[in-house]
Amino acid sequence: MAPSHRDSALTSLQIPGGRTLLIDNRIGVADAASTLVSFAKRGAEEGYTVISDRNQGEDVPTNPPQLHICTLLRPGKHTDLAGVINAMGTLAVSHAIERNSEARTQIRWLGDVHLERRRFAAFSQKRIATVFSQSLLLPSGFLDYMILHAVIDMPESRFPVRMVDAVARIFTSRPVSNADHLTQAFLHDFYNMYDAIPKAGDEKLSFWDEYISRSLLIGRRVRFRHGKKHYRGKAVSVTETGALVVVGKRGARYEITSQAALI
Repeated sequence: MAPSHRDSALTSLQIPGGRTLLIDNRIGVADAASTLVSFAKRGAEEGYTVISDRNQGEDVPTNPPQLHICTLLRPGKHTDLAGVINAMGTLAVSHAIERNSEARTQIRWLGDVHLERRRFAAFSQKRIATVFSQSLLLPSGFLDYMILHAVIDMPESRFPVRMVDAVARIFTSRPVSNADHLTQAFLHDFYNMYDAIPKAGDEKLSFWDEYISRSLLIGRRVRFRHGKKHYRGKAVSVTETGALVVVGKRGARYEITSQAALI
């Protein structure tokens, strides 16, 4: 049987700072990311957000379900902000999950949100959300658009029922309710951080301190590749572009820019 399809439901969401975001709720129509790319190419304004329960190319929802939140950004000439924006989205997802459940979260890498490490828990490394971005760079060097994509996974029955309800509720009514706290918390916290970028200049953005405090890697020894060789060292910090700083033998300092470099 073909999946049921429903027209999108549009609603506006006001968040502190004077922004009004238009939210497009889609079920069985298209996945959030590809839908928003098509809108971006047609000139949709920054802040337009698409939410969906579909992965690209899927005809039915995943099991356990997922919530996809894609929001459109137009950062202009800021072509080096992908890591910063991914980090902001990662922290905003952590906030949204914790405000809607009893779960606590930690960050392993840019875009990698895990349930908090518990000393005797078998699922201490369970990933609960991912965040990534895609963009279009114009020949002028300006970014035409950037799309931030947050995917929140609903895990096994051990995860709080309240959190599952928070994700499912957004797909059971029309129009989308502004009271859907999960999506609202994510967008509110992300745009609070994002809107501070133009004002910050070369100053360190304040969100990095909390990001580092939530890291699963800071303070731990890690193995990594650098060139063709393998090394060991202690992760000590994160740069303002999202690179992991590792100190190796004799104080050698490395900046790891790819999760794939970790062994």
